[in-house]
Amino acid sequence: MKSTLLLFFTCIFCLTLSAKESPKIKKIEDFIFIPSGTFETDSVIVSIMSFWMSESEVTNNQYRLFLTDLKTQNRTKDFLKALPDTNAWQMKQFYLDPMVTLYFNHPAFGNYPVVNISSEGANLYCKWLEEKLKIEFGEGVIKSVRLPNNAEWTYAASGGLRRTVYSWSGPYLRDEKGCFLANFKSIGDENITTVDSLPQLINNLVAEHMLDGAELTAPSKTYLPNAFGLYNMSGNVSELVVKLQQGDAQRASQQIVAIGGNWNSTGYDIRVTSEIPFEKANPFVGFRPIISVQ
Repeated sequence: MKSTLLLFFTCIFCLTLSAKESPKIKKIEDFIFIPSGTFETDSVIVSIMSFWMSESEVTNNQYRLFLTDLKTQNRTKDFLKALPDTNAWQMKQFYLDPMVTLYFNHPAFGNYPVVNISSEGANLYCKWLEEKLKIEFGEGVIKSVRLPNNAEWTYAASGGLRRTVYSWSGPYLRDEKGCFLANFKSIGDENITTVDSLPQLINNLVAEHMLDGAELTAPSKTYLPNAFGLYNMSGNVSELVVKLQQGDAQRASQQIVAIGGNWNSTGYDIRVTSEIPFEKANPFVGFRPIISVQ
């Protein structure tokens, strides 16, 4: 009898937890439900409320749809603010001039992550998507669409795992077959040469990326997703987040940083906690929005 009662109350307890974590909306296209939980950042335990997160970085196709809609609505000022700075592909260390005209506009790059976006452009995209979703699901259901803060992003990138280094379990950059698990700058034997008996590092695109399957960015749904179902949370492009205020687990500052590493980051710098400053639009940084539900 006691064991039966114990089993009954255990089931009720589990059902209660399950109901608490069940999303009010069963499906949002291209988004993954991230359950609530806790996360440690800067030695502070942060409580994370559940949210929906884009399963991949926002793509060129998705961003072009947004720009087209702005044009249709005659929102010229917003359209100009949101345009990618495609000239940012012109960098001294690389010859990438063809990408100025090709990357954002050519259909071949449609499923690749949009880059060269300002934080203002990313926020305009989030607000535009919020308006669309409120029409679809109702004003009383969708609370906001926005950039995640750094704690929310890292919690989601960790896939519910504690103290994980990358978005997959384990500290290694390759799987059991020797294949890389992310898109990053792989500096290994193929980058080393000898000049006058001294080792030299070759900074060469072919040598850097010949092993991970991508010369620059890779399509937004490349490599295996993490335990939550999110793609490319380590590497490919760094992603815009709002930085939490120092010592305050709840309040976000106005500072925008980029997190998670990118195609030009070394293996160490694609950790889920890796942050870089963000000052202006560049080819290394994209974004993915999150949705808060009422």
